[in-house]
Amino acid sequence: MTALRSLSVAVAASAAAAACAGLSTAPPEPDTEALRQEIAALQSGALAFQLERQRRVRSLAWPLLERNADLCGKRTRKALGLVVATNASASSLAPGLRERDLKARTPKDGPYVALIVEGGPAQKAGLQEGDRILTIDGRALKADASARVAAKRLKRAATDGETAILTIRREDDQPGWPAVRQIEVPPAEVCRFAVSVGRSSQINAYTDGRRLVILPGLERALAEDDNALSLVIAHELAHAILSHPRKMTRNAVVSGGVLLGPIASLGGGVADMGLALSGRKPPISLRRSGAALATYPYGADFEREADYVAAYLVARAGGDLSNVEELFTLFAHESPASTWHSVSHPTTPERAAALRLTLDEIAAKQAAGEELWPEGLKPLRQPVFDVEAARGNPE
Repeated sequence: MTALRSLSVAVAASAAAAACAGLSTAPPEPDTEALRQEIAALQSGALAFQLERQRRVRSLAWPLLERNADLCGKRTRKALGLVVATNASASSLAPGLRERDLKARTPKDGPYVALIVEGGPAQKAGLQEGDRILTIDGRALKADASARVAAKRLKRAATDGETAILTIRREDDQPGWPAVRQIEVPPAEVCRFAVSVGRSSQINAYTDGRRLVILPGLERALAEDDNALSLVIAHELAHAILSHPRKMTRNAVVSGGVLLGPIASLGGGVADMGLALSGRKPPISLRRSGAALATYPYGADFEREADYVAAYLVARAGGDLSNVEELFTLFAHESPASTWHSVSHPTTPERAAALRLTLDEIAAKQAAGEELWPEGLKPLRQPVFDVEAARGNPE
């Protein structure tokens, strides 16, 4: 009976395929070797592109995390400023590529340094991307060790001592240098919030209180503007430092927003449909606006505070705040409704104007030689990084 049913399904599928419309032209078909070469070239390029995007975002985040550690209190960690990977784990850095693809593109025989943060301890110590990690603090790392195991060992080495001692093997080495060498990496103390690049093409970023996530659409939109992207990362860091995600969750529970949000969303959706049927489609989604307004009371106020603190975080990290208000020009161009509509965020004109006032405030404090603390916010412990000394001595 099962065989008869399978035969019936196959016959039905064949009949359906035979009834489908065919092509009107005869497109050329590349041969197998040409296609193989094309796949290799595009996958290698995709891997390099994704790594460069990760490197850029993490490198812009590093000084913010390091030089504002005193505002993070106990939420800090020791870090080396590198990402370790294996053939199996590299897909987390280049989402969409399969392990078998990565084995061909990254032919390493064990855990290796996949990414180095610019300005971090690993770079200063002389590590390079591609270095194969053989030992960590004298303990051998097996060739079949996973990236997770290697990362845990590196984290322990950074936490337990003043330096992490790595033995590495480097391919295509410089003449006169040994292929296997030992490198000492003194860790730095940073805010412990992880930084990563998401997968959505939206022009947006977010934090859940543990991670700072920059979406590829935003990174791409700010491809030529490191200053603005640094401000975005600082904005999410400010949310995390100020515990905004936790506060918003609490407010949603206390205010009943967790119950009112779905109701407001449903009502707004019905209104959207009604207006669309009458030919009067609203310039904004009433469903999304209603849900955001009901679910997250004071959400716009938290965004104002994050904008304010973010500018200070950049300044304290020695960053460049020139023309950063152009960020809100981008938001206004991509979402014109943001110039007049405010629910979860203030309007873009309000944010741009407030940022200029904040920059004036920072400039006045710098001119007077005052410490750069946002008004009302105090350090949770002693600073671990001297910004003025860093400006005089880049090393």
